[in-house]
Amino acid sequence: LKLSELNLTSPRLERGFKVNNFRFIKHLDLSRNLIEYLPKYYFFFNSQLIFLNLSHNIIKSFDFTQFISTSILNFDLNYNQISDSFFILNSLTSHQGLMLKNNNMSFVNLEFFRIYVRLSRLDLSFNKIRNFSYYSNKLRCNIQDFDLSHNELESLPDSFLEYLIWLRILNLNFNRIRFISKDSFNKKSSLNTLLLSNNQIRNLDEEIFADLPVLLNLDLSN
Repeated sequence: LKLSELNLTSPRLERGFKVNNFRFIKHLDLSRNLIEYLPKYYFFFNSQLIFLNLSHNIIKSFDFTQFISTSILNFDLNYNQISDSFFILNSLTSHQGLMLKNNNMSFVNLEFFRIYVRLSRLDLSFNKIRNFSYYSNKLRCNIQDFDLSHNELESLPDSFLEYLIWLRILNLNFNRIRFISKDSFNKKSSLNTLLLSNNQIRNLDEEIFADLPVLLNLDLSN
């Protein structure tokens, strides 16, 4: 069959199905099943796959290397049980969107989202993230839309926007942020929307946003 779209929402699959029988699929929806993991090389022959929805399953860990042969642009892994923050993305040059909303992540290392990955949208909202970091001074991310809302962040790493030079939208709503250092921002930032509502911020330096030259939208409500 030369199906280009296939919806298998809610048939209660545990390990997917023989996807290699559908090599022309571009959009595959496997949401709301009982999938715990995907066998190695599961999508090896699906070179035309560009969108994969695995939301509302019970996946605990995810290895992106099995998608090396695909042209996939967007992963939806919302509402699973992923707890580790190690994602092997090195070979996914076309990858653009990664949705990991409502999982069990507590830590994120931005080192795993480097420039050779064309990741522009990253949704890590509704997790248990307490901090995120980077180690390499050569790290540069292409992320433009970064959603970290509804987590447990208490602060921001110093100069972290220096490593997210293309970031335009940063959503930090509904965290536990008490303090923001002026060193968190830099003059090279492309940030135009910063959302900080419903945190625990009491005092801000009046010049803290002076180094955000293109900032247009700022939410500090509640």
